[in-house]
Amino acid sequence: MINELLGVLPIDQIKDWFINVCLPDPDFQNLIQRILSPDFQKLVEAVTSTPEYQELLNVLREQGIDVEAIEKAIDDFFNNLG
Repeated sequence: MINELLGVLPIDQIKDWFINVCLPDPDFQNLIQRILSPDFQKLVEAVTSTPEYQELLNVLREQGIDVEAIEKAIDDFFNNLG
């Protein structure tokens, strides 16, 4: 499902926009630094360890959604920014 979605998105245009508009923006850089901070990581860990979050993951998996692929894509995105 994710690959089908990516297949219809103009990925190159999105990447160009991100590189040329988002990355140079000071406010965006501030946001990224806050997201990469230890405090935010603690918040993420607290949320992802809750029973409610785990139940959401189970529901998504039951619907055939590749949760691990989505989580990996998000992790890769933020790990490549820092």
